Amino acid sequence: MTATSPIALSLLMDRLSWPVKMVRWKAAKAIRMLVENEETNAECIDSLLSWIASRVFESEVISGLSILLILKPSSRPSFERVCASIARPSLLSELLLERIYEGRRCGGWEKGHSGNAPKYFVPARYFEEFKKVHVPPIFTHNVDNLERQNGLPFAVQWAYEWQLLTEATQTAKTNYAHHFGDFGLQQAGIGGQFCQRQGEVYRSAYLRMLSYAANVWGMPPRYAANYLFNALSLLPGLFDVEPQQRPSWLGDLPSAILRDDGNLVDVGKAIVAAGRQCENCLVALGTPFPVGEMEFGDLELLSFFVSEDFEPEFEQKLQAPLDIYFPGDLTFGGVRKPLEMKVVPGKLGTAISVCADTQPVLRGFWHDDYFQRGLLLPASYCFDVETTLHAGTDGLNVTCESGQVAQATFWHDAWTPLYAKGSPTRCGIATFMRRDALKQAASRFGMRIGWSIRANTMVKDDGFSELNPSSHKAFFLE
Repeated sequence: MTATSPIALSLLMDRLSWPVKMVRWKAAKAIRMLVENEETNAECIDSLLSWIASRVFESEVISGLSILLILKPSSRPSFERVCASIARPSLLSELLLERIYEGRRCGGWEKGHSGNAPKYFVPARYFEEFKKVHVPPIFTHNVDNLERQNGLPFAVQWAYEWQLLTEATQTAKTNYAHHFGDFGLQQAGIGGQFCQRQGEVYRSAYLRMLSYAANVWGMPPRYAANYLFNALSLLPGLFDVEPQQRPSWLGDLPSAILRDDGNLVDVGKAIVAAGRQCENCLVALGTPFPVGEMEFGDLELLSFFVSEDFEPEFEQKLQAPLDIYFPGDLTFGGVRKPLEMKVVPGKLGTAISVCADTQPVLRGFWHDDYFQRGLLLPASYCFDVETTLHAGTDGLNVTCESGQVAQATFWHDAWTPLYAKGSPTRCGIATFMRRDALKQAASRFGMRIGWSIRANTMVKDDGFSELNPSSHKAFFLE
């Protein structure tokens, strides 16, 4: 069976509906590769458009169109063929087509809703209970915000669209994702990065609600776009990131923490020393423990600018601040805006995180594993010049006029979609910064460099009982 045989292509397209987000991302990359290959372009385009045409959820149509968004223009199918393949249009599909095909419109989204919710309609208990489970809480936040600003029943309309769509598609009202793993893991706080079919119902109902608002309530489509883009499957730019090899310099250092004589501070100092690479130095690390020693365990190292007298409070949790930004033109990266420096008091002195967790508002939920890990990059205040962020196959890169000043790379370590509460999936990240730039920033602030190290573990106390989580923290100066 060849890579472009009808059966192989059908199996590949079906991966776009796979219950694991990472699988969908990988499938989309394979589809793009085949489409951009002249020898396989025609067959793959036919298969992709057939897949889009057979969808029963608006959110799945968005997934298919999102792949067109990251294709080279010369590899894309004609606008007419794409329009003919969309059986479940939405206002978001219309906005994507406008971007992909330079302002051309397909239409049909105006009827992509169920009409006005009856006055007697009451949202189902299941809908209310799981609306922050099957889709991110930002959806509920957006709906509440729209109601406050406009005084219209957005929440009821969302629930109404969900109810009718659930019934029409006969979608089961699932709870825990049974596709993988052991149900008993849920009792131990183990979750998973899954896409259940109900997630498609909630997302599609959300899209239908906004199509209704634009068509019936007169919401301007450009205003609705601010809320629609939260339902994107992928974010161009970030889509290109590939997992790299686990850093060889890291060796088996994280394993030392799991030994009886493992000392957090000693291991942390050894990792920092090992992470000094020519002109660059480590400023952040997040890594799972080796799967053979601990399936659900995580180690995090974060650097801080600290005053000479800094001493953290007992059990104080030092963490990187959020740097939330709006990507330009539906893509990851661009010129970084200044981030306000957050000074954290300790028992004595103060600390400022070197890195910030860079989170775009328009996320693309296929990338949730990396968002959950944290996109740790040196904050803009670390530099006295304007910096630019972009993503590539090698990771996330921060540059200025003089060249690259920081980079973050990801790797997968016996990856699974399962993760412990408060920890990411088995993805690792290592963030490096130019050593001279770090020294200049510390000198500019009149501070030195300190490190917070935290080990999250999940162990069975007697070897047979349930997994019990524990967390150990320490702080040391470089």
